[in-house]
Amino acid sequence: MPLRKHGWLDSYCRAPNNCCYTARIEQLRVGFSLFINKGYGEAEFRIAVNPDFVGSGYGRKIIKKTLTIGFLEHKFKTISLIVRKNNPIAQRLYAKNWFKLCGETTENIQGQHIVFFIMNLCENNFDGLVNSLNFAFSPQITY
Repeated sequence: MPLRKHGWLDSYCRAPNNCCYTARIEQLRVGFSLFINKGYGEAEFRIAVNPDFVGSGYGRKIIKKTLTIGFLEHKFKTISLIVRKNNPIAQRLYAKNWFKLCGETTENIQGQHIVFFIMNLCENNFDGLVNSLNFAFSPQITY
């Protein structure tokens, strides 16, 4: 899963204060995730799953692992994300992982205006959910 030159992952991973992670199964890249540090205890979350692993449950594992790192290690208070308005599959995935719809925004992506939903998750909600679920991570995914 090579990075697209000048794509969002390439540009954000190289920015200072951002945190970029690679999820692997042995030597295969399953996906990437990152936090864009917005300051004041806030971060924006992004994820990319290798197309060969879409629908396999690894996206959810990457989300849980990355959120845990964000709230417990980086001490973020709020983590938000944007998801394309025309992507109901991703919207459901994020909603199943505790993100709540809180607005929408329009972004200029390669010269086109794209409408996104804004979703967020607060530390208080995540702590309660983690404690109640007691989920385990796949030992095969490393960051």
